[in-house]
Amino acid sequence: YDPNFQEGVPRQPPPYPDVDDRIRMIHEQTGYWVGIVGAEYSDWWKAYRTQNQRILSAELNPHLIAHSHRGGIVELHWHPLSPKDGTYGVKEVLRHDADELLKSGPIHDNWMRLLNDAAAGLRELRDNDVVVLWRPMHGNNLSWWWSTLGREGYRRVWAHMVDYFSNTWGLDNILYVQSWYAAEGGGWKYAGGDIVDIVGMDDIPTNTPPGLWDSLRAYGKPIAVSEGWLPEKTTPGSFDSRTIIEGIRRSAPRITFFVQFDHPQYPKNQLAANLFARELLSDPWIINAPIFDSLQRK
Repeated sequence: YDPNFQEGVPRQPPPYPDVDDRIRMIHEQTGYWVGIVGAEYSDWWKAYRTQNQRILSAELNPHLIAHSHRGGIVELHWHPLSPKDGTYGVKEVLRHDADELLKSGPIHDNWMRLLNDAAAGLRELRDNDVVVLWRPMHGNNLSWWWSTLGREGYRRVWAHMVDYFSNTWGLDNILYVQSWYAAEGGGWKYAGGDIVDIVGMDDIPTNTPPGLWDSLRAYGKPIAVSEGWLPEKTTPGSFDSRTIIEGIRRSAPRITFFVQFDHPQYPKNQLAANLFARELLSDPWIINAPIFDSLQRK
């Protein structure tokens, strides 16, 4: 991404030169390898208004495999651009019932190419014993989502993806994570307990009322901070990272993991850019890589 990011401005930036630098930076600063490494699995912006979106398996998989081999797990979020017009939102571009996406035609073909390429990358991770927390198409309660799919249409799209990955590609290394933004919490489109393993909120407990976390627990699934942001009105770079786990302990102790957001538009959201990251990762409630060794020690 272009560090001089401007919202809504399509651009053609060069590939990010070092996709693993944040993880190494945290390790160099704290002495800990984080338990979960997260990444976006597509060149979301570079292909804007086209059907040329790529899956970044060649760039990312070697680093994800390396993290798995040091005892960590992987979270991949996936922003597919609209298979109809290549946008990321602002208007309805698919019918409410999902037929345009799932029945034969050019829109379906565009969708299947992306699913196929994602599955190929996930198969390489499976073949290297990498467990993946797969978080696709998140934020379906936001206005920028490229479809007004209703709950049943959204479930059809999600179920089709799970079936394709599982039965066509034989992928058995995936835990399916569905997440939403808290700010627009109404209208969550839950895909269903049979095809969702974990539910998450793209926020942290210090930003949201405890009742929102309770609403996630009602699904009967493990819950997570799927995309952790700095608390409101925090000066970036001055955030006390210890408050992440303190907030979880106090407000939502059933949270199972958190992934801290990192993006060039928000370069100081990440742990190494703020205060007390070492103390956060050494907290007795935190499990770092190697995960199973850490569990045994605890």
